[in-house]
Amino acid sequence: MTLPQKIIPFKNSDKKWHESWTEGRDLLDFPHPYRITMTGPPNSGKSTAVMNVLLRSNPMFERVIVIYPGGQQGTSEYDTLGEGVEYLMEIPEPDFFPAVKNKASKTLVIVDDFELKEIGRKQRANLDRLIGHVSTHRNVSVMLCAQEYFNVPTIARRCSNVQVFWKPRDMRNLGQMSQRVGQDLEELFKLCQSQKDSIWVDLTSRSPAPLRLNGYSIISRTEDNAVGEAQ
Repeated sequence: MTLPQKIIPFKNSDKKWHESWTEGRDLLDFPHPYRITMTGPPNSGKSTAVMNVLLRSNPMFERVIVIYPGGQQGTSEYDTLGEGVEYLMEIPEPDFFPAVKNKASKTLVIVDDFELKEIGRKQRANLDRLIGHVSTHRNVSVMLCAQEYFNVPTIARRCSNVQVFWKPRDMRNLGQMSQRVGQDLEELFKLCQSQKDSIWVDLTSRSPAPLRLNGYSIISRTEDNAVGEAQ
């Protein structure tokens, strides 16, 4: 048999459940599995954004895990999701999540309010594996909330296909943030009228709205690549 002189595509059985953008899909129904980081000061609206993304999921997640300091006793923000939510106080090892061949259910992991800069080596390794391997191979989407962008581990920032930003109180790092994200965040934040407004950078394949204000208002670009009005 003579093979063609080009790369031959092979389907990965671990990824046959991956979703994609389709016509009419809600803009907050990001194709599963996704990795979303949300960074902003306290009380800016990160948990509200998490809930809004979760509620637009179609089909809905079969399993929701909240990783929060103190577990269920540490927060009441996710009580509206009901009794089926699982709470953990630490980031579990990869084997905590079933493999796809073992009928892993569609799972969402929310990592919220961790002091990510201070977590130990083992927890950092577990987070790296959650973001870099578990998400794409074990039917798991991840949303990670933090108060400071540079407190988010590098692998989480690099592997995130959606990043949501609220205007930071300390604007001195905006230049470095913009370089990492590939967007002029200082210019984009001019569209924000209140501390609750947020900028969404969506790098998912074939996204209908790569740049947004508050999730739904599409931000356009002019011919000279300047930021246009949100629509």
